[in-house]
Amino acid sequence: MSWLELIPSALSTPLAIAGASGGSILYANSALEQMLDLQAGEAEGQTLDMLLSRRPELLVEARPTPVSLPEFGDAVLVELHDISDRAATETQLTELARFPDMNPGPVLRLGLEGTVLRANAAATELAGGDELIGSSWLGRSQCIDPRTWAHVVEEGVSVRHEGTFGESSFIFTYVPSPADAAIFAFGADVTALREAERTAAELARFPDMNPGPVVRISLDGTVLLANRAARDVLGDIIGASWLDVLPECADHWDQLRASEEIVPLETRRADRDFVFAHRPDHQSGFVFVYGTDVTLQKKTDLALRQAERMATLGTLTAGVAHELNNPAAATRRGADQLHDAMSRLEAAHLDLDIATLDDRGLRSIRRLDEQARSASTTSSSLDTVTRGDLETAVEDWLAARGVDEPWELAPSLVELELDPAALDALAGELAPESFEPVLR
Repeated sequence: MSWLELIPSALSTPLAIAGASGGSILYANSALEQMLDLQAGEAEGQTLDMLLSRRPELLVEARPTPVSLPEFGDAVLVELHDISDRAATETQLTELARFPDMNPGPVLRLGLEGTVLRANAAATELAGGDELIGSSWLGRSQCIDPRTWAHVVEEGVSVRHEGTFGESSFIFTYVPSPADAAIFAFGADVTALREAERTAAELARFPDMNPGPVVRISLDGTVLLANRAARDVLGDIIGASWLDVLPECADHWDQLRASEEIVPLETRRADRDFVFAHRPDHQSGFVFVYGTDVTLQKKTDLALRQAERMATLGTLTAGVAHELNNPAAATRRGADQLHDAMSRLEAAHLDLDIATLDDRGLRSIRRLDEQARSASTTSSSLDTVTRGDLETAVEDWLAARGVDEPWELAPSLVELELDPAALDALAGELAPESFEPVLR
């Protein structure tokens, strides 16, 4: 009887006979062909590895047994077993055993007296790398207080307790397990939640009821918060750069955010004037900005200055009228004024001699002399209000450049038809040290 006839083809265990030397399949029963999705006789001539590569999803255990057969000589009888289910089970058991360490939050098993029996990696890391096993969990005051622990053990109820570990906040849920005579502790990191709650509380307190603009800015210039008044004036600026919103502070930002004092900056939006007071808070790392609408104040100041000028003009007019009533007094006053003017002119000449004038500066002086002669022979076409506004503008221009007593020079310069634009041009033609002597 043939050896092959002794192996039922319908045997449920997959079997194959492979050559001892080459390893090629000499025979495969129907159970093996069915397991590997092979046609009858398709396995013969191929290696077992080649056949198994057709079903990579299978986990197969091969059990070879050397045999000597009349038909094939020395050979190997291979018994195959599908262990996919067993491997899956083993994987699940392995994962289950590793489950506490796979948990991103701290997990502990505690004895009824508070001793740590088991702790996963997250719990050990939370404890700063200290050896937890065998130590007392109750000795860590941020974990749970003794009264709450007694409540868990004696009454068998689950409780939650929040504690702070460094800069992180954790909530531990303590679950008693009477069957195991143990207490399981499951921790959850709530740091982000607490930060979100603090932010929400800040937003709730943010002064939206403040009638003036209020803005909070990071040190890199990003607008973090803006109240309703700020959005009404400046638009939707949250997330934008404050240096773009208020270009006036771009050149002073580094100095402004490092300052210990409040730094005001003035700007104009539409038809309104604002002063934005910048207050750096070095403790929180923010810059707070408080805006004030000063439009009415500036209009009031302008009206007050105009009224003062008109009052001065009235006083001068009354004085002139009084002096004209007495020609001798008027002549004497004129002589005194001429003496004073000549003294100031002589002083200006001395200052001018000290200053260095190039050809361009000398031409500028000659041009101003010609304008003065021309102005002395013609009457001004400016009305009183326009002249007053020009004198104010010239006076502010001179004051901004450090010229002494600008109110004395402003009327004469306006008479010469020198407005701020013309003065800018003149300043560009003269050396800084000769500018004021030339004007005087």
